[in-house]
Amino acid sequence: MTAPRIDLAIAEHASGSTIALAADGAEITYGELERYIRSAAAWLSGLVKDNEAIGVFMDNSPEAIVAILGAMRAGHIVVPINTKNDPGTVAYISKSANVGIVVVSERTVTRLADWKDGVPVKTLSIVDLSPADDVGRPLDQDSTAVIFFTSGSTGKPKGVMVTHRNLTHGVDSVAQYLNITPGKRLGAVLPVSFDAGLNWVLTGLCMGAEVHLLRYVFPRTLAAELEELSIEALLAVPTVFHALSGVPAPNNLKGLHMASTGGRMDHDAVAKLRASYDQLHFTVMYGLTEAFRATYLPDEMWSAFPTSVGRPIPHAEVHVLAEDGQPTKPGDVGEIVQSGPLVSQGYINAPDQQQLRFGPTPAFSRYADSN
Repeated sequence: MTAPRIDLAIAEHASGSTIALAADGAEITYGELERYIRSAAAWLSGLVKDNEAIGVFMDNSPEAIVAILGAMRAGHIVVPINTKNDPGTVAYISKSANVGIVVVSERTVTRLADWKDGVPVKTLSIVDLSPADDVGRPLDQDSTAVIFFTSGSTGKPKGVMVTHRNLTHGVDSVAQYLNITPGKRLGAVLPVSFDAGLNWVLTGLCMGAEVHLLRYVFPRTLAAELEELSIEALLAVPTVFHALSGVPAPNNLKGLHMASTGGRMDHDAVAKLRASYDQLHFTVMYGLTEAFRATYLPDEMWSAFPTSVGRPIPHAEVHVLAEDGQPTKPGDVGEIVQSGPLVSQGYINAPDQQQLRFGPTPAFSRYADSN
């Protein structure tokens, strides 16, 4: 990537009239998207202090993408918040991440009707944004760009601090091994509050692809949308693909690339999809929010190694280490350790959890000197 920041990489495509985002039948060109980002950055800058983060409580929509990129352009940390969270959890996240404002859409504002946290809630409508000059400012690539909060299924949600450098390397990595190219039509169903969901959208936009924001409700509806919109690549979690494997595949969709993340992918479901979708390519991926993603199993390796986690993705170094910290021998059991520029800064305000999950880069790693 030539641009030092995600929002600037996307801005490189702004001179054209090609489609950047599409949702609910509406389309936004790269030029329009850049104007919206500038306007949102100016609007948000007037609502928060310099040291405050900006929470984004929105379903996948052009407004959500504009809010996130506008906050980045203005130099603020972004906290995408899952809209399934109740007001109490949103309040906890806001306090943990020093959120100065929570931005909502007309669709999600009612979900915070009982909001009593004291943090202002503002509704963003891109059509109401006033034109503005660029308010972007230089940013340290190693400063925090986004804080993703875990689901909290094992306790309170933990905030994972992701840097601008993490984001740019994540985009470059995915673009390489999933072959995201200009004009490619991507289907985005994962929430942008999920690290893989936001990366998928950002990768598409940085590469000049056409990103379609889809709302997954029923597998038959999703299958029909894939055909209607001529989607060429779809990223989703295993439960979505398992559901898709149980409904008829579209008749006129060839060469679709599916990629799974967010849990173990059932190889029987992959087999069903490969048998029913014409010329399907399926990539299985694994990783943790704390380090973005670790490995992928290319389509051409699936038949021979259907239960394998595959190989490290670009910019990730993955080792299986014994108790003495040295690499295991083939067949031995050990701990998976990931190193490299995709590993996040760690947890915000959680030193005990930080110590349990994060450690020094192994001395033999090619990334050891970057600590």
